Amino acid sequence: LLLHPPPRDTAAAISEACVLMSTGLSPSDGGVPRLEVVPPQKITKLLWKKEATHVFFSEISAMASAVRRTLEHDSNVVRRAGELLLNPTALKTGRNVTKESLVKACREAEEVIGAVVAEEVLDKGDWKPRAQVATSIDVDAEVDDDEYNELDGETEADLEALALGLDAPPQVDYVPRQFLRINEPWRGRVRRDRVQSALDACETAARELAEVIGRDLV
Repeated sequence: LLLHPPPRDTAAAISEACVLMSTGLSPSDGGVPRLEVVPPQKITKLLWKKEATHVFFSEISAMASAVRRTLEHDSNVVRRAGELLLNPTALKTGRNVTKESLVKACREAEEVIGAVVAEEVLDKGDWKPRAQVATSIDVDAEVDDDEYNELDGETEADLEALALGLDAPPQVDYVPRQFLRINEPWRGRVRRDRVQSALDACETAARELAEVIGRDLV
């Protein structure tokens, strides 16, 4: 800003928004939605190269939700601050940005992402553990044979961490749930109704595998 100062109206809008956010809010205004901006270059690159993951889409959804909730906030102070920031946004993007068009675009983005990405992944405020599980397993990592020695030894905490709610792998004899989870990394990332046929096929194969192991190896 010091080397390339914005136009006077943009500088005034930024200044007023900062004052409102720092000193103009009262407890009755409620909290300001947390906004973590995803760099435009990152969005363009990942979408263009088709490298976007469930984590990326959850970040986009969270950003769109925060922008929309700020512009539609119950507090006049928060709404005013959000509207003021449309000025520098328009300057940065080089195109006119209106409150109505941005709210509409954010809502549409949330709906599109929410129709494909599993609810467990999307930002739901105090929800975290399942997303961490869904992103922490490296499917290319070398598997430790000892990891699968105990067929019935999984603790309740392990099952909770790996279950992913309704997207849990089936619990079958002779095949540890974690083995299925590692080989089905899409669980908990894509909505079940979007991949229902593939999901049914995987679960059928797991039961058939358990049946074969029980018949031929046990």
